[in-house]
Amino acid sequence: MNIMERAIAIALAAVLPLTLAACNSATDQRQHATTNSQRPVSIAPNNRETTMSITLLGFDGCPLTPIMKERLEQAISILGQDVDLVQIDQQSLATSDLRRGYPAPTVLVNGSDLFGMEAPTMPSMGCRMYEGPDGVPSVSELVTRLQVACAHIADGEGGEG
Repeated sequence: MNIMERAIAIALAAVLPLTLAACNSATDQRQHATTNSQRPVSIAPNNRETTMSITLLGFDGCPLTPIMKERLEQAISILGQDVDLVQIDQQSLATSDLRRGYPAPTVLVNGSDLFGMEAPTMPSMGCRMYEGPDGVPSVSELVTRLQVACAHIADGEGGEG
């Protein structure tokens, strides 16, 4: 992490607890069974129960997947969310599974791409380069996008669930 990313991360760590009060107001964590063995965290903004699950799709042949995983873990830590990050090796999915069609690495929040990519219609695998100097979003970009996703979930707009 360069100096600028570190400074932004520190600043966000100081500010986000105030702006994420809705997401951090969770007191009731439940375990949900899903086909991916995900354990979404229950968050209860405005006395409504919602869930947030984060999935990282990637495969061994993609050199950006480990970088994305590391940065995503840092972003989740900065947000202060008790969220399990589920990593799925796309090569282990059935050849007909459309999640294979997301280019690696891809972050899904409640089944929707964190960066707005439409769901794939074909299960063909590929690599994904994000904007920026190293092809992977910065920790601060991930924090910002996760914050927005959390707000959408709190407003009842959160993904496929």
